[in-house]
Amino acid sequence: MTIDNIPVVPGIHPGQRAINMPRVINPYTTIWWSSQSVSGVSESVMGWLIAQGWEITGISPDNSTVPPTLYYALAKQGQEPADVLLSLCNSYTIAANEAREANQIRYNDVVTSWNNLSNSTHSHFAAQVAEQNAQAGIFIDNLDSHMDYIDGKIEENQSELVTDAEAATTALVAMDTKLTGLETLRLLKQFRSMLPCILLSARLDELMIEQARLARAFSVLAKPITLAQLTGTLRQALRRTYDWRG
Repeated sequence: MTIDNIPVVPGIHPGQRAINMPRVINPYTTIWWSSQSVSGVSESVMGWLIAQGWEITGISPDNSTVPPTLYYALAKQGQEPADVLLSLCNSYTIAANEAREANQIRYNDVVTSWNNLSNSTHSHFAAQVAEQNAQAGIFIDNLDSHMDYIDGKIEENQSELVTDAEAATTALVAMDTKLTGLETLRLLKQFRSMLPCILLSARLDELMIEQARLARAFSVLAKPITLAQLTGTLRQALRRTYDWRG
């Protein structure tokens, strides 16, 4: 499986549409007000009428009397309570109906958005699961390749170990009667620098130990040694040099 086969995770955009309602208009209207007028009002009641909100609009003198008698024309503007109440009730009713309609529209939008969101979430989750499965498949494929590579390297190291052991055995048999242990060690290191060499000697002293260290011996053992000591040292040499797990 390749990267191209990984599904695309969809986006989630529930959204809500705008609600455009008409602007609120002041319920005040001219029908709230009424105008009244009177004429020929004598001066004796003028004080009371003016106190009630009437305004003088004209004066007419009666010259048949001495002194002349004045008569007044008055006007008054006031609200009509019934019309005001009816206008306010109508405005309130219209606003309530529009608010109810807007609430229903918004409720429907919310329900629709939640449904869309739920459906998108299921698609989103399914796509993420598919993507993770695809990624896991790629990882497993790569892991198999890596494990095959590691197995090949282990086989190469094991083959090299067998070859080195056979070569060392042959060289030791050929040189055992010709060279000392230190000379054999130095010679082996010239051809196989990574080959772990263990020096065995019955005449071990500080000088020989130092010379073996300079010759890069893996270990120096004094004869006689037990089988357990020898096999333990060999295991350490194989582990450190060849990463051997035996």
